Amino acid sequence: MPNSITEVTRRKVMDLYTLLPIAWSGRLAEPDFLARLYPLRDLPSNDYRFNDAYGDVTQHRVNNPDDWTDDYIFIDPRFNLLWGTDENFLNFLEMTVHPVVLSSDAAASLVETYNTVLRGDGYAFRQDGTLSGHPLYKVGPTVTRDPLDAVEHGSPTAVELIDSAPHLQQSLSPGSVSIAPAVSITGGVPSTDAITSPPEEKRIFIVHGHDETAKNFVHLFLNRLTGKDAVVLHEQGNSGQSLIEKLENAADKVNFAVVLLTADDLGKAKVETDLEPRGRQNVVFEMGYFMALLGRDRVAVLHATDVTEPGDMRGMLYIPYGSFANDWKGKLAGELSDAGIDVDLKILTK
Repeated sequence: MPNSITEVTRRKVMDLYTLLPIAWSGRLAEPDFLARLYPLRDLPSNDYRFNDAYGDVTQHRVNNPDDWTDDYIFIDPRFNLLWGTDENFLNFLEMTVHPVVLSSDAAASLVETYNTVLRGDGYAFRQDGTLSGHPLYKVGPTVTRDPLDAVEHGSPTAVELIDSAPHLQQSLSPGSVSIAPAVSITGGVPSTDAITSPPEEKRIFIVHGHDETAKNFVHLFLNRLTGKDAVVLHEQGNSGQSLIEKLENAADKVNFAVVLLTADDLGKAKVETDLEPRGRQNVVFEMGYFMALLGRDRVAVLHATDVTEPGDMRGMLYIPYGSFANDWKGKLAGELSDAGIDVDLKILTK
């Protein structure tokens, strides 16, 4: 069954949390908030050092809060708020206004804003009882859904919602709830229409392994930085092509490649005893392919700090990427600018 809550609506909620002075987890630590919705101990970790998602989130959002952007919850495939089911998305919204998470005044203001966003999709929050004297909210379909409602009343952006609701800013002021951790990337997410490039315009290719979170973060950052949608191979149509043909055709559309060298495999030489974290074979192959095709000055390698360098690549300049390398965004923006690619450097300061 197709979703009723569109990606447009979900991105508006995503945008809200880059503009509001509040964390979506409210007064709770993010792992504790997420554990109320997901079996974190049973979900996999994207960091090989940890056994489950609870340890992963704790490391990268509590111990090192700048590792991941605040909106990771929307694009991380383990939580999948941006493209998952309506039930998953609405359960998340309900938890953000639960009395355990947010004060009554702040929750009431946030519910009002949610209802403005959800109106066009035919959903709304209503009070459904109390808990220790604090209102509980439930979201569900409106009694009558008018498909022309969003057209008649307009479809406000997240910025317009905040500007038109000063009470919301006051209710969510720093003194009333915990503040979202400072991050390097904030601001609205471009819609698909905003980042679609003309066919003849060259774009950036992302070479990646199995680290979906890293791929999604870098993809989102590049889209914001350049205003164009980066090319990810598996998102391109097959059109009856072999994999190498698909790569060659995609490569014709790009003038720069960003390589994510992450700890996807373990390997060693026969004479060695210990296994070491290594990048995927396809990543190493495609890195060499784009260096030959575009030139080394048009390939930027984001090298996870715990990954062994490929032997033939030793001595190259990498951009460190990981828990102890929080300046990768500025360095990558500099590489793109040096290559003559237009970038919005204001993204780095928001």
